[in-house]
Amino acid sequence: MHETTQERRGAVALDEDGEEVSGSATILSSISGLTNTIIGAGMLALPHAYATMGWLLGTVLVLLCAMVTNFGLHLVKLCEVRMELRPQSFYDMTSQVMPSAVWYFDATIFVKLLWVVVSLVLVSPVCFYRKLHQMRWVGYLNMAAVLYLLVIMLYYFLSGTARAALPPRGEIAAVIFSTDVLRTFPIMVFAYTCAQNILPVYSELHHSTVKRSSIVTILSLGASAMVYVVVASVGYATFGAQVGDNIIAMYPSSSMFVSIGKLSVIALTLTSYPMQLYPCRASLINMLEVNANVLSSENTEESMLGPTSAEMDPVNHYEINDQRWSLLTLTLMTAGLLVSLLIDDLSIVLGIVGSVGSTTISFILPALLYRRMYDDEPNTTLHSSAFFLGIWGGAVLVLALFINISRIFQGM
Repeated sequence: MHETTQERRGAVALDEDGEEVSGSATILSSISGLTNTIIGAGMLALPHAYATMGWLLGTVLVLLCAMVTNFGLHLVKLCEVRMELRPQSFYDMTSQVMPSAVWYFDATIFVKLLWVVVSLVLVSPVCFYRKLHQMRWVGYLNMAAVLYLLVIMLYYFLSGTARAALPPRGEIAAVIFSTDVLRTFPIMVFAYTCAQNILPVYSELHHSTVKRSSIVTILSLGASAMVYVVVASVGYATFGAQVGDNIIAMYPSSSMFVSIGKLSVIALTLTSYPMQLYPCRASLINMLEVNANVLSSENTEESMLGPTSAEMDPVNHYEINDQRWSLLTLTLMTAGLLVSLLIDDLSIVLGIVGSVGSTTISFILPALLYRRMYDDEPNTTLHSSAFFLGIWGGAVLVLALFINISRIFQGM
């Protein structure tokens, strides 16, 4: 199929004079925002995952999950390239490719991220920012917190004096085959969930070509994978099979050095919150607008002609006033606070919602969108690979759901 210049460059927004409206985010700030979306306090469970499968198998799976996630993000970019107007969210993309399913996918993202928002009570004014690259300094703070945690772990691993204050180390194995591998494998898959923010990252990136976008995703996922491997390997090497599911809790609580590290965990939580609230709010706005458009168009002849160019314009789609933006932000933050006060344990809910939401937006949706938009190229390697990406997502979804449902029955 012959591609136009616009398709090769990637779809772009145009101003009134037909000139390209380029994003202002640099590659560095885009990497900061995406890495901040990826890395959170959940990485502290990775050493425990290594203890169930061994350091070699664990490292292979950590790297494999990073590569699969990157492939999904690459498919999203290729789908964006084929669109007439640059999409700002999965709503914009899905509404043009699979309009009958648009509400379902946005509801999936909203519900998944709402429960993430609910699980995080401490917030900051950063939640009100309208652009991801405006939060780049939050990403830098996140990186500083991660580096401090790495310093703690390396210090206790390398210093013989410091190791004397730790519990005896358990056995260490390179490869372990057991049913526990299936239980902890989803931890590694979901450790890279970031697709909910990838389209805003692509949109805000200056001169957002496929090459520059790939640089952002590869470096972000590569840096995250490196951090995960170091955290998991050092934690497992320090405590062996005795490592707990929260590595920072294994270190002496009386040490000021470690206490500051626990504050770093709080910083990780704080810096992750705005990054999860951002797509949650965007999905809520989309769902509210869909319902409003349906109601307003029922009695007009224009509804028979399909959406106008203004309605399909993703730039216009996001033009909401500051009052509405602030109101929706406060509503989500208040809802999260109220539910967190009323419910003692969110782990089961988060596990189930994450099983469906993370796999859908990271693997299943990119695969569906790519195969639908590139159905004129059915015999290509990418087209076939997208099919297997969807199968991967479905398998992980079933496995993660089974694990979480099993936890419910075990607790009864």
